[in-house]
Amino acid sequence: VAAVRSLYADGLEPFGRILLRRARERRAAGLGHDIDEAPMVEPKNLQRICHSCSALSVQEIDETEFTVLLLDEPPMFVDVTSPSDPYPAALWAAAASYFESLRGKDVVLLGGRYACAQALA
Repeated sequence: VAAVRSLYADGLEPFGRILLRRARERRAAGLGHDIDEAPMVEPKNLQRICHSCSALSVQEIDETEFTVLLLDEPPMFVDVTSPSDPYPAALWAAAASYFESLRGKDVVLLGGRYACAQALA
């Protein structure tokens, strides 16, 4: 439940793949390890645990994806597919300047959007 709440706090819908990563991050932090050293979480086990929790509602998206919602908190997530841009032009100019200043290994951001956002935070 704590991993789902943390994704709500970040405005991210707790899709299974994102929840898997957040659960692993939290486990790594609890062990004092880097995420790459934390044990992998089996997706079907996570889904089964979420189904058994009375504080959560698991909704199947398709054959391979699901989302987990809190029953006591309304879902208010960032729509990552929205064309709306609430950020000022100055923010994007600063971001462009930052990215243009990167050199060597600093240029590479591995993973998807979530991993890149974490690396930039």
